[in-house]
Amino acid sequence: MVRFADHAQGQVNTLISQATAKQWRLQAVFSVWRVYILKYQNERLSADLYHLQENMPKKTIHNMKKADLVEEAVRELSLTRIQAQNHTVQELRELLRREKRQEEQSQDPMCQVPKGLGKMVKVELQMEMEKRGIPFNPKTTNCTSMVLAIKAQVAESNSPSAPATRTSTSAGSRTRTGAEAGLGKEDDMNVDSKGK
Repeated sequence: MVRFADHAQGQVNTLISQATAKQWRLQAVFSVWRVYILKYQNERLSADLYHLQENMPKKTIHNMKKADLVEEAVRELSLTRIQAQNHTVQELRELLRREKRQEEQSQDPMCQVPKGLGKMVKVELQMEMEKRGIPFNPKTTNCTSMVLAIKAQVAESNSPSAPATRTSTSAGSRTRTGAEAGLGKEDDMNVDSKGK
């Protein structure tokens, strides 16, 4: 009888351990299944969010409210929040438009000095002059004058207002005004009277 009880107890323990093992396996399978379901839901939500963002109207400075424009001005124009709030909506839009224009212009390759400009040979400089639309005479123009012309064109395109120059009609040479020479109004008159 004792042997039978021991044997029965052994059988029960074996069944319990097998059931526990099966339970652990079922829990492991269920956990893996949950991970796959969560991963699928996450990918689905990410796809939905992407499509919603694509279909949303883009925020531009034309449809932004003042609070959004102030935030954009603080970020893009390096203004303080108080300075930005002191501007009207139209002023903020115009300031942001100007900043964007200057940014686009600075990224334009024609508004930058080409790399290795000083090391270019005459043929390369002539090609660069043609590409930029700068007039030159291939027979008489030397490398140094082409480099200076390209640099002047870049400086001109980066400055919003170029100083006006006067040329004398008789000699065709440039006459500097007093303002260009760094003189006052009285000296400007003296330059004009000496030039005549």
